[in-house]
Amino acid sequence: MRILTFAELKSLKGVFYSRRYLRDLCEAGKFPQPVPISAARIGWVEEEVDQWLAEKIAQRGTDAAPSRDRVGVAARKPARRRAECSPAGIVTSPKPPPTPPPRH
Repeated sequence: MRILTFAELKSLKGVFYSRRYLRDLCEAGKFPQPVPISAARIGWVEEEVDQWLAEKIAQRGTDAAPSRDRVGVAARKPARRRAECSPAGIVTSPKPPPTPPPRH
């Protein structure tokens, strides 16, 4: 049994998904679950990834068009806004810090 790292998913298996998209697929049950290697590192069992790829290849002739649904898009947090709305509804940018007076 071999554990594949994120980089090996790309280089050896041709799975060019982002880390976030892979996590979304795993949470939705559409990609093999990762195996914790350490506190900050995960990997995937090579046989499970190979089986997932084989299933994708087998589906190739059955689907009329590939699905373009983005797993987890609705569950993502909205992007942080840099501008703020005033009570009147006018969008304003945050004020920069004051510039110190020049020294002579």
